[in-house]
Amino acid sequence: IHHERQTPQYDITAIFPGTEYKIWVSTEKTLHAFDGTYWKKFTYEDKSLRDHTPFFRDDIGRFFFADGGDLLVLKNGEITRFSDMKIYYPIIAASDKKGTVYMGLYDINTGGVYSFDGVSVKKLRAGRTRSIAVDSSGRVWATMRDSETDSMELMAMEGDEWSKWTDDI
Repeated sequence: IHHERQTPQYDITAIFPGTEYKIWVSTEKTLHAFDGTYWKKFTYEDKSLRDHTPFFRDDIGRFFFADGGDLLVLKNGEITRFSDMKIYYPIIAASDKKGTVYMGLYDINTGGVYSFDGVSVKKLRAGRTRSIAVDSSGRVWATMRDSETDSMELMAMEGDEWSKWTDDI
């Protein structure tokens, strides 16, 4: 890891709120954090992280990246690669109170809802997923393209069961 005081010099690709820093921004080659006074630049070797654009930052400060189809998690300056399930952009994500991260993939081949419990990635439901959220009771909500009707459906997962809510709204 390399870090120095420097404002972003490449096109900004993502922005995230922070706790230890007020704001995080990423470019393809760097991550930058602003503490209210100074910018701090973080870079990682291309072998460990080729694209410095995370798709999500959770409440406990972990950054999530898709790198060559693998999930990479950056926590406390350390990068961990999870290769057990391939994930591809576009990706959206949300997390629950326990720290489980739910990812929605819209990719035509790998689309679906996935969970990451800190150890492994698990596919929970197939289907091109456009948005995802976790409510205060822990229920996972997703808008997913129905392959039969080619329409977006509102789905919810409670426990291990999925139910369709589109007709209720």
